[in-house]
Amino acid sequence: MNNQSRLEIAQSSLDRILEFFNRVDTKASFILALDTGMLALLALNFDYKDMLTWYVTVPCALAALFLSVSLFHIYHCQFPQLDGGSGSNFYFKEIASRTETQFIDEFQKEKEEDLLKDILGQVWRNSEILKQKYAALKSAFIFTGLSLVPWLVFFAVTTSLHSALKLA
Repeated sequence: MNNQSRLEIAQSSLDRILEFFNRVDTKASFILALDTGMLALLALNFDYKDMLTWYVTVPCALAALFLSVSLFHIYHCQFPQLDGGSGSNFYFKEIASRTETQFIDEFQKEKEEDLLKDILGQVWRNSEILKQKYAALKSAFIFTGLSLVPWLVFFAVTTSLHSALKLA
């Protein structure tokens, strides 16, 4: 296989990896919206009198805790560790550390073999970043799921409790 074929395959691999970032970010945006909405509903429905009732406070606190942990993972999904790619002509962080002229000159001087290594390095680095993002997204989904039971219990109890107080 010649270098041109390898370059095309490497570039195709890089493009394929980069397409997955949008998928992760779309799912992360959904979980972010869901978590913040669920937290807002908890806050709006928690009355100061509820603090004296453990069977209201405990589910609310558990749901809020799980949702907060989920948001922590969403943060890590949206802002993964970007270290690496030293000297790359494909890694945005490394490109931005140079002047425009310096980047163009270095890119034009790069030999085909070095270009191939650079692209493959970028495929590897983006795969590592994507792996971090997927792991954080998975954790966020899990903690959002864990929050559902105490969240629903909180609403069942507060609906019953608050309705009984209004009738009295």
